[in-house]
Amino acid sequence: QDTVIELTGKKKDIVDPFRLEYEKLYKALMRSHEAEKRLTKKIRDLNSEISTSAQNVQTALKTAAEDQQQIATLRQEIDAKQKLVEEANRKEEQAKETISKRKAEIEDLVSRIEQGAGMSEEQEFQLNQLIGQKEQLEKD
Repeated sequence: QDTVIELTGKKKDIVDPFRLEYEKLYKALMRSHEAEKRLTKKIRDLNSEISTSAQNVQTALKTAAEDQQQIATLRQEIDAKQKLVEEANRKEEQAKETISKRKAEIEDLVSRIEQGAGMSEEQEFQLNQLIGQKEQLEKD
């Protein structure tokens, strides 16, 4: 304390310019220290935000990869189902063709039946001849 009293006394004129410069430097140091604290806090906040964003990006990339896998699986399923549909359509077409052929055969048989429900005259004549020959042979 003696030194402080001595500096504020007679030697004040000598020490005053140094004191003023010291006070300016001290204020500048304090402002710099406060700015450093603000910047440090901002850096921590930004690092936290970067970390969160990085996690979000990783999650998005993982989700995108899973979605691509799901898309590939669904495409394979669609291809398989399309093949089944094509096969079913092919079988249906074959069945329709078979039905058409059978209908044509039925119509042909119906028309034949309608044309000649019995034997033709020549067939009846031959049958009568054979019956006659049979009876002849039986008598003999």
